[in-house]
Amino acid sequence: MAAISTALTADASGSERFQLSYAWGRRLTISDFDPAHDVLDLGGFWAEGRQARVQASGTGSEVCLDFNQQQVLLPGVAAAALTPQVLAIWQG
Repeated sequence: MAAISTALTADASGSERFQLSYAWGRRLTISDFDPAHDVLDLGGFWAEGRQARVQASGTGSEVCLDFNQQQVLLPGVAAAALTPQVLAIWQG
């Protein structure tokens, strides 16, 4: 099954919280994501204790949800900028 590509653009005039839902195989690109103001909320995901994996990519960073083959691409955002305040994950 091929990945479903989706693209969003963050609003530069304010803070946004991107609360992701389960979408098997989705490849989401969020352009203009600003880690100083925006939040990527993965709090709704829990899969037997497995969490998101963050890695650097050629154009910024990539958040991989390996347990459902989902990816979030953040062009221009360094992986080191995805602190716990920016990347909200499920807390048990």
